[in-house]
Amino acid sequence: SRPGYRHVVFAPRPPAGIEWARASVDGPLGPTSIAWQIETGGDLSVDIVLPFGASGSFIAPATEESEIVCDEIPSDQEVTLGPGSHRLSVTSPRISGAG
Repeated sequence: SRPGYRHVVFAPRPPAGIEWARASVDGPLGPTSIAWQIETGGDLSVDIVLPFGASGSFIAPATEESEIVCDEIPSDQEVTLGPGSHRLSVTSPRISGAG
């Protein structure tokens, strides 16, 4: 990321056996956070918050079967994010350490 959390790269890599995680940091522009969860059907849902003045990139843990949606819009494996709250989903995500 750039100095002062002006551009943050989010690249979650869910491991087998862990169903959710969240992290946040209070940077000079304000709070930046990510929370992800493996849903009952196996899809990954992600909530990201970026403060005003910041940008971000989301790099999905995708497989060949994955579909990525950001704020209800089909997206590529790497998504550019502006300030605010974002909801992303990844179907058939890559799970680290899974069979």
